[in-house]
Amino acid sequence: ILSKENFKEDTAYFLSRGWSFYPDVLLSPKDFQDGDPDLYMKDVTIGESTVFDPYGKGTYVLRIKLPKEDTYALDIPEIFSAYTIYINDEKMLSIGNPDPNNYEAKTANRLITFKQAGTITIIINVSNYSHFYSGMVYPPAFGNPTSLNYVRAIHLGINLINITIILITAALSLYFCIVRKQTNTFIFFLFLVCLFFYLIAILHLTLYMLDHSLYLGISYHYISI
Repeated sequence: ILSKENFKEDTAYFLSRGWSFYPDVLLSPKDFQDGDPDLYMKDVTIGESTVFDPYGKGTYVLRIKLPKEDTYALDIPEIFSAYTIYINDEKMLSIGNPDPNNYEAKTANRLITFKQAGTITIIINVSNYSHFYSGMVYPPAFGNPTSLNYVRAIHLGINLINITIILITAALSLYFCIVRKQTNTFIFFLFLVCLFFYLIAILHLTLYMLDHSLYLGISYHYISI
């Protein structure tokens, strides 16, 4: 529950607790029209333990009572390895195809916005048959669209700084290796090159994730719904 008093416009709230997980089923809003379905369910905290083994399918459900009618945003991290998200009765996003009969693995970070009031129900269908990670490994972030955009910009800036530092260090290592004939730096240089290309891949992924938004949040909160 987010009251007007504890909801801050410049804060990103990480939704780690309060999730219900229905294993081995992919549920839709229709399954909740008459209340919670009579199926096996367990309470989970995102990031504490995996709910798959590692392959399988399941549905995450979370309810949030909003402080007022407004436009809100939900920043979805990588969910392994295919998922569909509903907010109330509306299908908001599909990445890959979680249907086991037409399974298509795809991971991506997305920012979705919506205007709602009262209590919302977030339903996330997830399947994983291809990756050693499965389901939600990192909690989604919830808050004002501007605050979530600011946080994304900070993440991108950190990636750029890391890549710049590695590139400069690699150039210095190469200089000492070739010009100063200090061959003991060669292995270290190769290590930095590998690390550099790894960070380049992260940067490309980050740029791919930033479809229409950039992200800076000033503060973070893990909330229990």
